[in-house]
Amino acid sequence: MTTEKNTIFIGKRIMPNYELKARDLLDAGAKEITIKSRGMMNGKAIDLAEILKRKCNLKIARVNTETEEVDAESREEKTSYKKKITSLEITMTV
Repeated sequence: MTTEKNTIFIGKRIMPNYELKARDLLDAGAKEITIKSRGMMNGKAIDLAEILKRKCNLKIARVNTETEEVDAESREEKTSYKKKITSLEITMTV
């Protein structure tokens, strides 16, 4: 299992920042890197995994997906409802 320091959380930053973080982890001796994302950032996490697979010769060890329900609020109707958000966790090894 990876520690939080070997985890890359995907957000709104540009892709080269995440590539640099992964290379820094590998240079520090990490044997396993975990990429985590939620919602609309899942596509960016998959892109990063493919880039690392190609450029750094990493292998995808595990892929976990979860769907969680969160409370949301409609702005127009001022009503609350449940919204489903998918989270993605990709573990890559050397």
